[in-house]
Amino acid sequence: MILVDNSEESKSLLKYFENQTYRIDNKDDIDNIKEICILTAYCYYKVFFHIVENEKARSIFLNAKVKIIIGMNIDNKTRKLYFDNDKDNDKTINDFKEFTLSENKEYSKIIELFKYKCENKTLEIRKTSEDMHAKLYLFKYDEKSKKSEFVIGSSNFTHCGIRERKELNISGQDGFNELYNYFEKEWNKAYPIVDFNNANQIFKNIIKPTA
Repeated sequence: MILVDNSEESKSLLKYFENQTYRIDNKDDIDNIKEICILTAYCYYKVFFHIVENEKARSIFLNAKVKIIIGMNIDNKTRKLYFDNDKDNDKTINDFKEFTLSENKEYSKIIELFKYKCENKTLEIRKTSEDMHAKLYLFKYDEKSKKSEFVIGSSNFTHCGIRERKELNISGQDGFNELYNYFEKEWNKAYPIVDFNNANQIFKNIIKPTA
C-alpha cells in the first residue's frame, strides 16, 4: 500500500498519468497500460490540461482505452452541451465554442484529444444512474506486464484532485480484480454522456473547421 496525497510532486495522483512513478521501474512498460478506468464524483474540464501538456501523460492517455464514470456532475458548460435539449441548444453550443476555442486556445487541445479518442473508439464517459461520491482509479495492464494497480481515496478527477490540493488516497495491487468488477457493474448501470454513437455529432458542433 502506498500513500498518494499530493503533498509533493512524487506523491501526486497525476504521476500515475505521467510515468507510473510508484510501480513501473522500466519506462518501456508505460506502453503496456491497456485500460484506464475512472470513477469520480466530479470531473472538471481543466483536469485535462495536465494530460495534454505532459508528453508522457498524453502518450499514456492516447494509447489506453479510457472509461470515465461521473457520479455527481460535470462543469456547467459541458453539462449544458450534453443534457440541454431545449430550444436554446444552438446558443448552448455557441457558448461552448467560445468557452473551448475563443477564450483560451489551450481548451482546443483538450477537444482535439477527446476527438481523437472518440474517433478511435478508446474513450467513453458515462453518468451513474444515481448520485455517487466514490473515487476510484484503475490502471489495467496487458498480460505481459506487471500486476494491475488501483488508486482509491478522496481525489476527484479534477485539476485540484489529482495534483493541486492535499488529498488522501492509497494505491495497491491486491484486490484489483474485485475493484475492477465493481467498476464494470457500475459502468453497465450508467448512461452514456460521450460514446461512439454521439461523439461525431458533438465534435461536429464544437470543432473549429480547418482550412
